[in-house]
Amino acid sequence: MPPAPTGRLVLTPTGHDLVLTRTYRAPAVDVWASVTEPERTARWFGPWRGTTELRLATTSPPGWEYYLDMLTAAHTGEPRPDFADYYPAQQAYFESLA
Repeated sequence: MPPAPTGRLVLTPTGHDLVLTRTYRAPAVDVWASVTEPERTARWFGPWRGTTELRLATTSPPGWEYYLDMLTAAHTGEPRPDFADYYPAQQAYFESLA
């Protein structure tokens, strides 16, 4: 069974923001390190080198759900999710938000 999508669109003065939320049992500094420090990011996203600026880009909103669930799996020690469980399974949901 694919995971249920959690994204929602929020109206802003310049358009809409896609909001996805996850809660971690960790200090904010620890979670931030997981997305900005190469050795930590390698645990869930893959290795990278360069500046501390990290941009996760995807043309598919289900991809964001997937990336955040990969980060969650790295923090909890659970198995990494399979992207096939997110796309195309969540595509219709995100299209309905538009």
